[in-house]
Amino acid sequence: MLRPLKVFLCHASGDKPAVRELYHKLTAEGWVDPWLDEEKLISLNCRRKE
Repeated sequence: MLRPLKVFLCHASGDKPAVRELYHKLTAEGWVDPWLDEEKLISLNCRRKE
C-alpha cells in the first residue's frame, strides 16, 4: 500500500475559510494527508488542562 501524499497548506489569514474547505476535501480523498495548523497543532490551552 502506498503512503498518502503529504500536503502542507500555507495560507494568509484572510484565506482561512477557503483553506479549511480545501483541507476537508483533501482529507476525504483518503490518499492525501493535508497539514493545516489549526487541525494538526495542539493548543497550549488544551495541554494545560490535561
